[in-house]
Amino acid sequence: MSNNNKLPIRDKEERSEEQMHRRLEEWIGEAKGSGVAELKAFAVKLFQDMEAVVAATILPYSQGQTEGRLNKLKLVKRSMYGRGKFDLLRQRVLYAQAA
Repeated sequence: MSNNNKLPIRDKEERSEEQMHRRLEEWIGEAKGSGVAELKAFAVKLFQDMEAVVAATILPYSQGQTEGRLNKLKLVKRSMYGRGKFDLLRQRVLYAQAA
């Protein structure tokens, strides 16, 4: 892959959707020509979901808050594996949110 474009795909500079499409397609082309099988496979999947990838790079929205809540819920659920049903899980999650 060439090092002539040292800027990351997502940076502080505002970019249009068309610019991001071009930059991503350029990167995908370089990745496919890299000779690394895993990188080629990743580039193919990235190309298949191009609209979502472009939206993630140009829109200011984040799923961080949601992912954090789900991670905490799964942690609580795993910690009580085999010791209770949904009612106990619900009670523990609601107690954790109140605290």
